[in-house]
Amino acid sequence: MIFFPQDPLKRMRSRKLLEMNLAREGLGLLFWRDVPVCPEILSEKARSSMPAITQCFIRRPVKTARGLDFDRKLYLARREYEHSVTLRSILISSWMRRWTSR
Repeated sequence: MIFFPQDPLKRMRSRKLLEMNLAREGLGLLFWRDVPVCPEILSEKARSSMPAITQCFIRRPVKTARGLDFDRKLYLARREYEHSVTLRSILISSWMRRWTSR
């Protein structure tokens, strides 16, 4: 399960970044699945901050054993993705602060 931004462009970039991290670990992406949600039951404020919830199904490499070996690859790909997203958001926000302070 992955929580992506609502903005379609940001979501597409985030998906691509995750796919690149998976490929780096030798993991193949089988497909994406958007999780069905019922946003009409939420308040306007909650709906405005609701993420796009997606599942990604990942293929285990043939030469990777089930269990701990596969889990380790998934963990490394996830951590690298989280680090990339955090670093990118820090860099963008610092750039925006410098740009708007001019």
